[in-house]
Amino acid sequence: MFESTFQKELARRAGAQAEIATNTNLIDGLMLQIGPIVIVVQNTGYGINITISISLGAINFVRFPAAA
Repeated sequence: MFESTFQKELARRAGAQAEIATNTNLIDGLMLQIGPIVIVVQNTGYGINITISISLGAINFVRFPAAA
């Protein structure tokens, strides 16, 4: 039940910068696609983008940093 609500809230924020925490990683990037799998693109700062797929159930929390 909570997972579907969580997915809808993340989908509402698709295209936003986010910090996503799992048990082993903290991923900082742009959320592109939201579903059972969340697709995040990290910009390394050197012109290389890394695409990461995260299972919705593996996410512990998501934080949306305030714009500076």
